[in-house]
Amino acid sequence: MSAAPVNATDLGIAPVNDHLKMQLFLFLPVLLSLTTTAVKLNKCRNTDMNCAVWIASNRSTCDEPGLVMEHCPRMCQACGERIDPAYDVRRLPKELKSVAWMVGRWRSEFGGKAFFPTIPKFTYGEQIDISISDITRRGKPSLNYTAFAWDISVPETELVEIHSENGYISVNHDEKAEVDIISLTTAMSNERRDDDVEGRAMLIQKTNTACE
Repeated sequence: MSAAPVNATDLGIAPVNDHLKMQLFLFLPVLLSLTTTAVKLNKCRNTDMNCAVWIASNRSTCDEPGLVMEHCPRMCQACGERIDPAYDVRRLPKELKSVAWMVGRWRSEFGGKAFFPTIPKFTYGEQIDISISDITRRGKPSLNYTAFAWDISVPETELVEIHSENGYISVNHDEKAEVDIISLTTAMSNERRDDDVEGRAMLIQKTNTACE
């Protein structure tokens, strides 16, 4: 004995009309495409903190299947996005491979607090930029280094500089101890300036200044 067929109306469910069916049919490929793209983006990322050192030690590992391509597709530029040459560790001289992991832009906006006995407490954000230099220092390859701190309590449109540094990072290998010695050379400025321009003259007042 066969059961009588049950339709959607009998179950209290509104039947799907042809127009809605067509909309669902047209939307389904788009949904699948978006899902596939999201999965690809999620997979195309670096999954090991050693990626930079691996690639800087042997850049050809990005051209062949294996551990590096499996864990470092983004740094090998296999994700379809171009990396600025200044941050492309495949260009890094072998003398700097031990500091390859430092290359990049490091930014903190959590709101650091600074306390000094002679000035009011302030909250700041900071960004450090480390890039590959095309200029050698005394015949040694180096990394460019810049650091910038700003008052995070004011809108970004009214950026107030608190501290800045510029310099370079170099590496010297100690053959006897078999270690790399990292040197950071910077010129820095901590200051607050109030500038008044009158014609072609500028009156500059500096307070709480320390330069090195």
